[in-house]
Amino acid sequence: MTGPVVPPPDPIGLPAPPGLLQGLLVFTFFLHVLPLAMTVGGAVITLASEVAGRQGHGHHQRLARELAAVLPASVAYTITFGVAPLLFVQVLYGVFFFTSSIILGWLWFLMIPAMIVAYYGLYLVAWFRERVGRAAPLVLAVAGLLILYVAAMHAKNQVLMAHPEWWPGRYFGPAAGPTPVLPVLPRLAHAFFGLLGLAGLAVSLYGHRVWRADREYGRWVARSGLAWVLGAAAAQIVVAPWYWLTLPAPIQSRVLAGGLGGGLLLAAPLLAALGVGLLALAAAAMKPGPAIAAGVAMVGATAALVGLRDLVRQLALLPHLPAGAWALALQVGPAVMFAVVLLAGLALVGYLLARVAGELRAPPVPPPAPVSGTAGRAPGPGPAPPAQAG
Repeated sequence: MTGPVVPPPDPIGLPAPPGLLQGLLVFTFFLHVLPLAMTVGGAVITLASEVAGRQGHGHHQRLARELAAVLPASVAYTITFGVAPLLFVQVLYGVFFFTSSIILGWLWFLMIPAMIVAYYGLYLVAWFRERVGRAAPLVLAVAGLLILYVAAMHAKNQVLMAHPEWWPGRYFGPAAGPTPVLPVLPRLAHAFFGLLGLAGLAVSLYGHRVWRADREYGRWVARSGLAWVLGAAAAQIVVAPWYWLTLPAPIQSRVLAGGLGGGLLLAAPLLAALGVGLLALAAAAMKPGPAIAAGVAMVGATAALVGLRDLVRQLALLPHLPAGAWALALQVGPAVMFAVVLLAGLALVGYLLARVAGELRAPPVPPPAPVSGTAGRAPGPGPAPPAQAG
């Protein structure tokens, strides 16, 4: 058995037009990437700050505490926003996704306990730092490695599902077909450094926010985040072409030939370079305007990469799509219900993020000023006031 073995499509059909489902897949995955960046990249920056803080660097200690407090919430948002794109993948490409998941077997199932253990580890560091003590870097490292394992399994599944011709060899053994080494590493490295750059952007923007109340620390945080962005961008100069070269030649040709693919491929690095330049300008002058513009540019680059990622998947899977796989069986009620729930969920998340931003924006409460004439006096009850004549 050497040919592709693609299961027959689901006879129920699609509940909404394929174009709408693909648009929702791209949109919801983009929403998933934003907290994912803080989870993956934030864990790395927190670990590095924790280790540096143990060497006596006070700013690193403070930043590690502040980032560690955010990580449990970022994991919760990452998982929550990851449900919708995973469901859309199953609806559109279920015949590929379920098959590759079965082939991965226990490696795929182990993601659940790995994520649970990582989640508990981040909670330990965030809520019980004093009890964790000197083991905090070790706990963060284990949690980060487990999160990277989950990311690696998702990358491996995405690569395997895009190559049905490799399934027989993977499932039945080498005698049934070719068993090449899956090109997971360049895909994972490309995603990792992209997420690390977005996390560095978040740290730098946080530094601009803190600068209003603590100028020395805020400036240091803004420039520290910029350093992470620059490091991730330098790595992408090598990793991004490496990942591009692992794509099949027909897909490369079709991406470059199409107006949408070529536009996305050009827009992503240009927006990223613009964002890095604006962020460097903002960190040098500590101006909020360039910092906000940098955030818009880099998030725009992320959106372009998300769209390009989906286009590459379509080009890889559509030739193998069984006949009738995208037959439409319109279900208006569930579609309307999903739209209502999606809008309500986005409104709720926006409200929660606004509350968090308000907490970060609020300046620290200053200590009470000493009463005139008591400066330098030890606190304590003073003499009773003289009684007034009635």
